Amino acid sequence: MQPSRYNYFVRRADGVVGFNARTGKFALMTDAVFEALNSDDTHNLRELESLRTMGFVHEGEERDLIDARFRSMRARKDYLHLTLVPTLDCNLACPYCFQNKYRDSPVWSAETQNATLDFIKQRLAEGRREVQCVWFGGEPLLAKDIVLSMSERISAVVASGGGRLNGGLRILTNAVLLDGATARELAAVGIKRAQISIDSLVYDGCKRRGVIDKTGAPSVLVHHIRQAKEHLSVDVRINVSAENVDDMPRIMDVLDENGLSGCYGVARVHNHEEETGNERDLVSGAKTGLPKIPRPAEPTTVGRKDYADFELDHFMPRLSGAAKLLPKLTPKGHFCAATQGHMFVIDPAGFVSRCWHSAGVPSEAFTNVHDAVAPAPDAENTSAWLDYSPFRYRACTDCKVLPLCMGGCAHPRVFMDAKKPPCEAIKFQIQECVDTVAKALVLEPDASAAGADCAG
Repeated sequence: MQPSRYNYFVRRADGVVGFNARTGKFALMTDAVFEALNSDDTHNLRELESLRTMGFVHEGEERDLIDARFRSMRARKDYLHLTLVPTLDCNLACPYCFQNKYRDSPVWSAETQNATLDFIKQRLAEGRREVQCVWFGGEPLLAKDIVLSMSERISAVVASGGGRLNGGLRILTNAVLLDGATARELAAVGIKRAQISIDSLVYDGCKRRGVIDKTGAPSVLVHHIRQAKEHLSVDVRINVSAENVDDMPRIMDVLDENGLSGCYGVARVHNHEEETGNERDLVSGAKTGLPKIPRPAEPTTVGRKDYADFELDHFMPRLSGAAKLLPKLTPKGHFCAATQGHMFVIDPAGFVSRCWHSAGVPSEAFTNVHDAVAPAPDAENTSAWLDYSPFRYRACTDCKVLPLCMGGCAHPRVFMDAKKPPCEAIKFQIQECVDTVAKALVLEPDASAAGADCAG
């Protein structure tokens, strides 16, 4: 038995709280146990079996246990994660959006809608029963009639195929078109949750999704979010970039003032080209006859460490209770469904990709719902995703937060030969997060019986 490399400790008046990032377990332990774990002298501890169960000690190569969980989740064939993109057109032009070059994209044709349903039926026939489904774009509400009709048809197909829609359908939208009446229509067809992204203080109706208008009054987006909340569960995502980071405190204040406290989170704007030094081959001329289109370089991103500090200083203090930090401390098997092989992103032309970043990019697709007439443009993309593993990268295998991020977003590594690790903010925050949660937990002072699951 040897101590885990993923242990973290916080001293309290009643003892030492330990947290293990591989298992997500907290435990209150005596000084003797703490000292034994830090001196690698655990063999005489009476609590040894409990410590092993909670992950604070282990036998063999610990990373093999994490890899086994990664492989086990990939081996499961009962998941189906659908991301449906009926259009890549949008009514805004956010400067950091890589899809701006596709704004003349058509909507799903009737043929593509029917082929998508057939594709879903085929996946259900494979035994994929646990279904998650999200509408994405572009702005999906520009194709509202399709979203409404197809939501009903998809629900019926999933039910008849023996599947279960976990949590109902979801939609990602900029909320320009999401008034109360539209939210009611979405709810009526089984859409239960909406994620709405904002990215600025002032809304200009074009490039900035702000929370106030030019007069200082709450913007139409804020009004729509409040209306939507009467019919849907709403999550507001604030996209943070170097352009808007200084406005973030005021943006969050406005949301709080409008009754949206607790409804929002923050996320870092990514620019893979800027970070990797490689242009993404958004459209391959060799495969489509179209020119290569690089993603816009503006606005510049906030550095990963600086973004983590921003969260610590400005966002986390607004969270109501330590429990809000638990998702950051919950172990993952994969960063997302793309590397699991369970994600299917279907774009307006019927191309099927693994990643949201690949929507509308034929060169990154692995098949098409019209496969009888449009075979896969690059069958190697299937193996590219399934061959990916964070355990191939020394920066990940040596990292003490590997179980919590599982390598981060894989897209730049799969398609852009990224050299820098796509580290998540938790890498730079973990001790502060553990400190906050550990100080709030109520635990019994005996490691042989006391333990709290991070997800519980």
